Amino acid sequence: MEGTPKQQLIYEFLKKMAWRKNMAIRLSKLSQEELKLLPELKEKDYVNFDSGIDLVWLTVDGYVYLKELAKSMGDKEELAELTGGLES
Repeated sequence: MEGTPKQQLIYEFLKKMAWRKNMAIRLSKLSQEELKLLPELKEKDYVNFDSGIDLVWLTVDGYVYLKELAKSMGDKEELAELTGGLES
């Protein structure tokens, strides 16, 4: 896979979110690097979070962006999982 280290970090974080139940995870379970990504990803509407309930979740825009990243990075296996094998 190609991309900058930051793109790779964002990609891995969004993948992690996509495979969680309800595409949500507790803020307390995130690494420091992942926590640093939250403001940027929220600004782009890829994730949303509520510190009152200690959750961050993937938005529809985030899911679409994750599919685009998987495609651009050549991750055919992840793309097939995300699309149910409908895209190649």
